[in-house]
Amino acid sequence: MAALNPAIIFERSPAKHAEGPKVLVVTNMYPHATKPSMGVFVKEQVDSLRALGLEVDVLFVNGPASRANYLRGVLSFWHRLMRYRYDLIHAHYIYSGLIARMQARCPVVITFHSGEFYAGRLECTSRSLARQRQGFESKEDEAEPQKKGFIAN
Repeated sequence: MAALNPAIIFERSPAKHAEGPKVLVVTNMYPHATKPSMGVFVKEQVDSLRALGLEVDVLFVNGPASRANYLRGVLSFWHRLMRYRYDLIHAHYIYSGLIARMQARCPVVITFHSGEFYAGRLECTSRSLARQRQGFESKEDEAEPQKKGFIAN
């Protein structure tokens, strides 16, 4: 049963040592055996970046199956960071964003989905995460709009 509904999936990029930035995507929505359409938009984005030649690894933390998986996800996240170097971490959703922020070496982009940023019990946490700036300049800082090859939106 655990194989059908995994706690953690780590998907290595097929393009090892590709030119360009190396990206780790941390997400709690990603297609797997029991839910092949869950987070398909994240997989499509990953596939598109890989098609452009980027090396993109994925850490899927199956939080919807069990909140305890987020604790497992933190351990897996640290294991990956000790083993691999990344130029950017892109987290989808607030809990994945919290995991991604548990390091200071690598810039983090957090994509908030479905209103989690604006309302509900997670509003303060998501707003706090959104205000943190790590390795990027915002649009207001026109003097240096680019850093490490990425443009902040």
